[in-house]
Amino acid sequence: MAAPGERSPTVVLMLGEPGSGKTELGTRLARTLRVPFLARDDVRTGLYFTTGAWTEDPGPPPPRDEATATFLTLVEALAGLGVSCVVEYVIRDDRPEDLERITRVAHCVGVRTWCDDAPARQATRERADPLLRRPPVLRRSGMRGSTSMWRSRPPTWRRSPRR
Repeated sequence: MAAPGERSPTVVLMLGEPGSGKTELGTRLARTLRVPFLARDDVRTGLYFTTGAWTEDPGPPPPRDEATATFLTLVEALAGLGVSCVVEYVIRDDRPEDLERITRVAHCVGVRTWCDDAPARQATRERADPLLRRPPVLRRSGMRGSTSMWRSRPPTWRRSPRR
């Protein structure tokens, strides 16, 4: 964090259940503010590209915890360099230390997204994803269709009532 009298970077943290519009709103907000946007799922996909996601013999999808650790390291690096940003990440009830890592290096502002049809929006997005529909990826993940390989909803996620 910044010393007294100095400014510290701001991390705008997009919060909400999968499919509620975090990424859509976050990318628009980042573009408007002219700051970087970073999503944990994009980091996970980037790690998957490294294992050959677009080849005929892809490696295994990276574990969620590995992607989370890499994502948090990137957020810490940006903030440590004084770069404010917008990030999309589902804060897990069973991992409060993840949020603590971000709040240690930057001022945080939370924006909660919500919509009635979040699960349907997520399913539609997954069905349209060209990576998740690739036969080699489906074979590697042991799936017949594009569902749940990238699900970011943690087991402890609880949908908040609309306010």
